[in-house]
Amino acid sequence: MLKVGFAEADVTPAVPCPIGGYGDHVAEEVLGPPLFVRSIAVIGADGAEWALSAGDLIGYDREEVCLPVIEALRSQGYPGGVMLTASHTHSGPHTRFSQPYMRERADDAYLERLRSALVSTIMEARRNACPAEVGVGRTYIRENVNRRVNLPDGTHHYLPHEKHLYPQATGPVDEELGVIAIRSARTRKPIATIVNYTAHALTIGNWKWVISADYPGVFAEELTKLTGGPAVFTQGACGNVHPIGFENGADRMKELGHSLAEAAYKVWRDLTCSADVPIAYAEEDVELLVQDRFMTEAKFRWHPKYKGLKSRTGSVCAARLGQVVFAGVPGELFVEIGLAIKKQSPAPYTYVLYNTNAYLSYIPVPKAYEEGGYEPSATLSGPESAAIVEESAVRLSERVWRPNAE
Repeated sequence: MLKVGFAEADVTPAVPCPIGGYGDHVAEEVLGPPLFVRSIAVIGADGAEWALSAGDLIGYDREEVCLPVIEALRSQGYPGGVMLTASHTHSGPHTRFSQPYMRERADDAYLERLRSALVSTIMEARRNACPAEVGVGRTYIRENVNRRVNLPDGTHHYLPHEKHLYPQATGPVDEELGVIAIRSARTRKPIATIVNYTAHALTIGNWKWVISADYPGVFAEELTKLTGGPAVFTQGACGNVHPIGFENGADRMKELGHSLAEAAYKVWRDLTCSADVPIAYAEEDVELLVQDRFMTEAKFRWHPKYKGLKSRTGSVCAARLGQVVFAGVPGELFVEIGLAIKKQSPAPYTYVLYNTNAYLSYIPVPKAYEEGGYEPSATLSGPESAAIVEESAVRLSERVWRPNAE
């Protein structure tokens, strides 16, 4: 029989604290929801295992967070697959280090606290695992907008810098709100509810310099009240997708968090759960080539560890939970790629997990490099990266969906 356990830990940093999403600013207070890591451990009837930990953070450095956490889990006897993902709140501390200033402003004591919390919650969730049932459903809600604006005259614009172009922001988004209910097979009480939605976590943004879990934190608090059990927010492929009303402040944060929670609850309350839930996990490393221009620039603005590299290593992973496949990607994937992964996946429900097990910055679609703009200029990854990640995610989704296929 399927077993699932849950555990969480508060990882809100002390203030004052440099803000990970706005590198040269310092938060003097905590506003709104505190930051948590929330972990789920899944054990299949055949003994297979995997764990998902979703943090209210901007992302995780592969070398300084993800790999040490996985190594620590192995040293404590954890045998399963591991997915460490983040909501990408811009109002959290520095925990990903693609540029030198990010590492310089990180707090080593906080990083150790974070690593410890990730390990301890996964191990506690495993100890808490009990017979479980799973139900899954979806709805669609338009609370997001594509921030890359391409006008008929051929010019490209960045919506955060030109908010008056909202009416012309007609690029693709992913409106799906996925809801996965996990409850005790014995008591029928909720163990956890996982929700996946696609929109950058920056309703607060530069409105005020604070530490906050942003709208995913409000969502988790509200859905927990509605269902009576823990809620876990996971972020989709939002590399070029913002929430509508981004950087508008605390009121918009609360409004969006409540709106998503209420929509999720309407799905949750009507779900039928089953204990017949196969699970599987698969993972593979990917090499993302570095853009040629970064190898020749006189001024290298990226972290010294990247200097001279022709490629960077990350991993793509996939985990099955019944009718659901989670596809973990190692960076800020564009929504077009996330939609393509969903379309090609064999599972009836597929959800991308943003910034999983690494932070390799933006992974744009190839045409974005021709259009120009912020994201292609702010990533080391070249235009072939999208296809590498997409093909890997689809391949792994097939593997966990049909584990016995040749």
